Order: sequence, then C-alpha cells, then structure tokens
Amino acid sequence: MPAKLIKTVSTIAALLSVSAMVSAQQDFSKVEITHQPVAGSIFMLQGSGGNIALLVGEQGNLMVDDQYEPLAPKIKAAIAKLSQQPVRYVLNTHWHFDHTGGNAEFNTGEALLIAQDNVRSRMLSGGEIKAFNAKIPPAKKEALPELTFKERMQLYFAGEDIEALAAPNAHTDGDAVVFFKSSNVVHMGDLYFKGVFPFVDLSSGGSVPGVLAAVEAALERMDDKTKVIPGHGSLSNKAELSEYRDMLKASIAAVAPLKKAGKSLQDVQAAKPLAQLNEHYGGGFIKPDLWLQFVYQSL
Repeated sequence: MPAKLIKTVSTIAALLSVSAMVSAQQDFSKVEITHQPVAGSIFMLQGSGGNIALLVGEQGNLMVDDQYEPLAPKIKAAIAKLSQQPVRYVLNTHWHFDHTGGNAEFNTGEALLIAQDNVRSRMLSGGEIKAFNAKIPPAKKEALPELTFKERMQLYFAGEDIEALAAPNAHTDGDAVVFFKSSNVVHMGDLYFKGVFPFVDLSSGGSVPGVLAAVEAALERMDDKTKVIPGHGSLSNKAELSEYRDMLKASIAAVAPLKKAGKSLQDVQAAKPLAQLNEHYGGGFIKPDLWLQFVYQSL
C-alpha cells in the first residue's frame, strides 16, 4: 500500500472511530485508561477516543460516553479502582463510535443508556460520514440508547443535579452538553476539541455555526470556577473554552464574506483567510484546509 494511502487510512480511522477501521489500525492492548479527579465525586477518564466523565455514588455510578468496545474491560477495571458499585447510567453526548462503542458492554441490565433522540436514530440505521467516504454499520441492539430526549433531560443521582441539553445541528444533529450543577462541571462532548480545529460531521446534520451557538450557550452558564471536560483533550476551563469560541467566531467571520461574494471553495482556500489561526489550531486531525471546508460548507 502506498505510504500516502496508509497515512490517509490511519487518519480516518483515528478521527472517525469506525469499528472496522479502528480495529485494523489500533492496538488496544497498548491503551492505558487513566483517571483524574475533576470536582466533587466526578472523575475524567482518558484512554483512546472521547473523554469519559464518571460520577461515583454510593448506590452506583454514572458515565458520560464510553469510548471503544474493545476498551470496555479496561474501563471497567479503571472504574473498579474508584468504586465497587455498578454503572447505573450511561449518557452519550452523540452517536460517534469513539463515544458509544462501549454501550453494549455496559448495558448489562444494571445500566440505562441515555441520549438525544437522533443518537438512537443514527445508531439504529447506521450512516455515512461523507467527508471521508466512511460508511458506519447499524449498531447492535444492545448498544442502542433506551431512554431518549428531544431538548432537555434532568436526572438527580448520587447527590448531583444533572442536566443534559441538546445542541441542535452542531457537531452532529444529536449532541448533548451535560451539566453537573452541584459540582460545577460541564462535559462538552465533541462540541469542544481542546486546542485544535474540531471535526464537524456535516453529513450527520452538523454545522460550524451550530457548534458556535452551542459553545456560547454553555459559556453563559459557566463561571470562572467551572471545570470543563472536552470531547478530546485535557481537562479545561471557561477561559480556554472562551478562546476556542473566539476561534469559531473568527473562522466564520473570515469565510462568510468570501462565500457571500460568490467565491468557490478552491478560491477561498487559495486566499488563506484563516492563516492567523492555522498555526495554533491546525495541529490536530483536522488540518487547516479541511477546517476551512467545514466552515465554507456550513454557511
């Protein structure tokens, strides 16, 4: 296989987290699940895939997202170091496989799977991420969310006032921001890729203006002491999320007038309107030209 093609396949696998691709490209035996305290009884677990929030309670635990299916045993072992109680609730921030892959493994009869309505719909039918010509098969029935909500879900559990708010047409069309009000913690899901340009799944109903709107709405509910768990990246805060918000606004402001003037995507890319942002945010999976494409196609 040509080196360029190998690099392309590896990038797609790491970014999109499609099960077959990931299994072929990643050695999960080398992945270590780490944890760090966030606030109150909330921990952030990291391994491979989306960040996990774990709320530890005397009667059981709640998880936000669960990474890849092959990592479920390691995630369970990591949880066992923090609590001897079972996982009672799993809340998915969206439908992508690096956030829902472990659903079936945690759906043992003790846990209830929760997500926004469109998460179940997309997992049920499968789909295509057109930016990368990636087809995602339907999820197994045990992985499907069992309780869904349209706009808002409220849960009182383990001493926490937990609120999940839908973010329409943002990273996807089924995103949820999860607020742990008692501990002043927010899990942003993939609305927030810390320090890098984010992936916006336009083929799943996402849009860059939608991401901006969701981030701004979340910021309005935060204070300077709020702990922010991003979908990808290290533990964050309101100030860093505000910088990310500014990047989103600057990207839209730079591209919108060019598109309004009738410039093609190729013309806009040649003009490099995001040059000042690329050095700081262009080091992730989403490179500057692809980020500009997401912005352009969203407008």
